[in-house]
Amino acid sequence: MNKNLMMAMDVLGYVFITVPIMATWSITILLFTKGSDLVLWGIPFVAIFTLAFFLFLMRIIIPRPQKGVIRVGFNNDYLGWYMNLCLLRAFLCSGLKSLTLSMGWSRYLMFKALGAEVPYNFQMALNAEITDLSMIKIGENTLIGDHAKLSAHYIAKDRIILRPIELAEGTTILPHTFVKPGTKTEPNETLGKGSES
Repeated sequence: MNKNLMMAMDVLGYVFITVPIMATWSITILLFTKGSDLVLWGIPFVAIFTLAFFLFLMRIIIPRPQKGVIRVGFNNDYLGWYMNLCLLRAFLCSGLKSLTLSMGWSRYLMFKALGAEVPYNFQMALNAEITDLSMIKIGENTLIGDHAKLSAHYIAKDRIILRPIELAEGTTILPHTFVKPGTKTEPNETLGKGSES
């Protein structure tokens, strides 16, 4: 990618990362300064819900990444993948990640807003990493351990290779496991510590 294209991508990324964060914190600060004591107890809920709402609104206007090989550059497929990645980064940079991932309802709400197919009853460690949420399908009672990493993309020079990840019901991802693009598990399967699936 040339320098001008990289700068254009940075500007788009900046917008997609900062708009949801600024909207969330603006509304939260407004409620904090103008709200009563009763309202103050609800501020964490309002902050999480507002961020999920703005991420969802921005996600529905961009194309959903599709399985396949994408050429890096200023094209619809790459922009769609990159903007979805920026929305995930907005969540991660928002200051609400640990709080959101600590509770089932907020984890479910945020992952749904970012396009993942998840049940309410899956569990994940706070320091597990999941990218490409719109290409991830997680089954009931799935457990994702400490420092596990799920990524539905590879980067190979000037190409991005996207393959969906499907974790069947009861799957356990042990700590420090990398789940690579295209992984599809069987029910109640365990993916081992430090291994690649």
